[in-house]
Amino acid sequence: MKVRDEHKQRTKALFDRRGFARIPAVLITTQPNIFYFTGFTGEDSWAVLTPRRSTIITDGRFNLQARSESPRSRLVIRKGPIVHALAETARKLRLGRIACLDEEVTLALRQRLSSAVKGVRWQGLSVAPLLELREVKSPSEIAPIRQALAIAQRSFLDILNALKPGRTERDVAAELEYRMKTLGAEAIAFPTITACGRNSALPHARTTLTRIRPGRPITFDFGARVGGYCCDLTRTVWIGTMSARFREIYGVCLEAQLAAIDAIKAGVTAGEVDAVARNVIKRAGYGRYFVHSLGHGLGLEVHEQPALRTASKTVLTPGMVVTVEPGIYIPEHGGVRIEDDVLVERRGARVLSDLPKALDQVVL
Repeated sequence: MKVRDEHKQRTKALFDRRGFARIPAVLITTQPNIFYFTGFTGEDSWAVLTPRRSTIITDGRFNLQARSESPRSRLVIRKGPIVHALAETARKLRLGRIACLDEEVTLALRQRLSSAVKGVRWQGLSVAPLLELREVKSPSEIAPIRQALAIAQRSFLDILNALKPGRTERDVAAELEYRMKTLGAEAIAFPTITACGRNSALPHARTTLTRIRPGRPITFDFGARVGGYCCDLTRTVWIGTMSARFREIYGVCLEAQLAAIDAIKAGVTAGEVDAVARNVIKRAGYGRYFVHSLGHGLGLEVHEQPALRTASKTVLTPGMVVTVEPGIYIPEHGGVRIEDDVLVERRGARVLSDLPKALDQVVL
């Protein structure tokens, strides 16, 4: 299926979802969702979806871009406030009722819409059915995730070859981001984390001027964006030597990750997969040091549904792409996290990333 035909199918699928079936139109105001339904990547723009066609409301900066990226959408080039352009669009399309997504629209914006768009009844709907659509990726979505992974992985391996004691976390992170962009990434998926020594005990450490030292863990969390889609990878490595305690911690973390990946298949709940990894870490005596969920969905945003967390009842479905990233973090000592991107298939899981992670491969 062509991508532009896919946009049409996604719109149809949205209006077939619970709560949307009898809605004449839906206002979309966030860029990832606008892109998902229209292919348009510009900022400061809105989209109005109807069962038959989409309308993009933007400004003159994005005229040519919108025509190129979303040729099947109506295009409204506004010269004043976007709410006024929306009011005119609603009048021309004879829309008496429009749904807005509660999680996208603030109370202040809802009041502006009610005031500026006369003759329209606004109905708030949850964004959940839309996000459920985005959970399952088509082949046209998996392809750019694979491309992003290829770029991120090659960049990381290049960095490892140049990794030396004395370099700062910030210096190494900047070089990794530079390499991803020069190899073809349109952007980084999120700010790169390079955390050395005790900083690696912080799951979302801020990269600092701390210098890399031999014998201490160095955690890298990084990702590239290609064609609008993200990848997300984490590896923990050592220069020179690894202590006996960290050899044990790393081995437990890797065992937990491999067990969780082995448990992934269609029909299993996200909570059950989280429990597999968590139980491995608990049995080894490190349960209280695994302080976050096992993973999350991946796509247009680096954190999407489904969440691989303890309480989740979400049933895994073929086409979902999730991260699997157990971690063990010892305060004031250091931590280990290992993360790969995994495609859910009917009978199991396909690991899309293939960076080395065996114990003897992470000591440089």
